[in-house]
Amino acid sequence: ETRGINYLDMAGNCLIRSEGGIFLQIKGESLPAEFKEVKHKAFNNNGIKLIYALLLQPELVNAPYRSMAEAANISSSTVGNLLEDLKASKFLYQQNESTKVLPNLPELLAQWVRAYHQKLKPKLFRGKYRFIQTQSNWRDRALHGHSYWGGEPAADLLTNYLSPGVWTIYSNDDRKMLTGYGLVPDPHQGKVEVYSPFWKGTEAPFVMDGMQTVSPLLVYADLMGTGNDRNIETAKRIYEQYLKNNIERSDG
Repeated sequence: ETRGINYLDMAGNCLIRSEGGIFLQIKGESLPAEFKEVKHKAFNNNGIKLIYALLLQPELVNAPYRSMAEAANISSSTVGNLLEDLKASKFLYQQNESTKVLPNLPELLAQWVRAYHQKLKPKLFRGKYRFIQTQSNWRDRALHGHSYWGGEPAADLLTNYLSPGVWTIYSNDDRKMLTGYGLVPDPHQGKVEVYSPFWKGTEAPFVMDGMQTVSPLLVYADLMGTGNDRNIETAKRIYEQYLKNNIERSDG
């Protein structure tokens, strides 16, 4: 409802009235394609998982679809369309018949971090917990099975630069096993946030088993998504120490 106010939008819809009696009204036109937000398949949930695997192992882009799918924990039938979309998005280039390259890994990383926080990570959330006893000895709590520190505690373990205020754990453990880590559910004020892992690998580069953390790449993403200055500063340290050589390599 325009209440008689003249307007003209980018799609060509308009209402133009003048005192001289000239009247023009156009409705129902849609926005031209070049002005619409492009929704790339490569940044849907399966794409986010595939890009994660490719950022960890850029050489994987030349592996068979089945190998890419296994590494990314997705169906092999989805890989072809995702790669085509990466090509359309200028993130994948067919150098010759047998060789593909990822020509812009820094921008791919930046878009992946945004997509991960907007689309996939919220779906992985399993609940908030709190430490039964003091949180000061959190480093002494041994995580087992497919449970790994992410976010701030992982950053502290990787850099010794950040004192956690929120503890992230990626785990498929049930509530009883989580209680075994000295945690109890606290959906309102809990400072321990538990997420389901979205990858399958239990070895490098997907996790740093000796430190009980997820990959530095995922720690970086967790920190960047908080918007907290100290966390972002720590994320930059993780980038320099663990990610830069892979992301800024000469052929990527």
